[in-house]
Amino acid sequence: MRNRPGLTAVLGLSAAMALLAGCHSSAKSAISTSTTPTAALGQSAPAVNPSGGTDSGAGTLSSAHLRIANFYTSNGQPGPGLDIYDVPLQGSAATPILTNVAYGTVSNYVQPHQLLNNIQKGVQLSALPTGESPVTQKGDATVIGGLLDDGSNAEATILVSASGDSSLGGPTSLLGSMQFTMRMEKGDDGQGGKGPAAPLLSDGSGEILVDTTTIPLKLSPSLYLMIDDSCAPPVNGDPNEKGVPYIFAAGSSAIQSEFTVFATTAGTHQVSVVAWTSSDTPTCKQLTDRQGATSVDVTANQQVELYVYGSSLTALHLATGPIQP
Repeated sequence: MRNRPGLTAVLGLSAAMALLAGCHSSAKSAISTSTTPTAALGQSAPAVNPSGGTDSGAGTLSSAHLRIANFYTSNGQPGPGLDIYDVPLQGSAATPILTNVAYGTVSNYVQPHQLLNNIQKGVQLSALPTGESPVTQKGDATVIGGLLDDGSNAEATILVSASGDSSLGGPTSLLGSMQFTMRMEKGDDGQGGKGPAAPLLSDGSGEILVDTTTIPLKLSPSLYLMIDDSCAPPVNGDPNEKGVPYIFAAGSSAIQSEFTVFATTAGTHQVSVVAWTSSDTPTCKQLTDRQGATSVDVTANQQVELYVYGSSLTALHLATGPIQP
């Protein structure tokens, strides 16, 4: 059996709260789900107010730039769109910094505020299902990440997904089984987490950084990334999988990253994924059952994050998010 690729530690809510100790408490520290998607797959949600919330709970504008990758499911179905706030949701009026971050999308980057009167310059993001009121429905709010703004101009993607196997049911609140992972891309989080997401290659190649952690564990497929018709393996892949683009970030690789790193030339590429369920390693010619085909634009020295998601081995999708310069 092959190892499952891409598994990383999830930043616990207790850790996030510890870094913000002594400041505002969160509205809620757990998440649950909804069964109705609110927008088409793969569409980015626009930033409504890039400078952060405008209510009295907002502090100084931080130096951080954060975005949300929403792959949260409920009972095996796409979860709700998310409205994202940079102020504690405790029943007061608040303005979201992102609205309707739909399932299967990566949002724009936004620059959140620090928490008000927080000596640690903490930044804390919270989520509500799209359209819910932070005044009358604060009980559905959940914290989805945070950092300490130490002036490093931190840049990160916060990946939200379901904890465990959401198809088995669980909490009845809308976001009750949500978990989050911080992917540091630049700067640091003030707690030891640092960018880059992956080192740039010395030859100036572009990079597609692949994450598969949102694929349910029960599926346990071997996944292969096809960039156009290339079968080139990743630069940090499994040395035993020669000549095929197996999505796996080897811990022994000289290039260390939570992502599986594929080098590519500048230009527009057609990218797709193949799920392989046999215990035998496939040949390149066998990787024909491609899914989730999407176009990815890559420039020299650019990194593009690519997330593989889906609840079935026959219904896999891809979502992309270029790391901003």
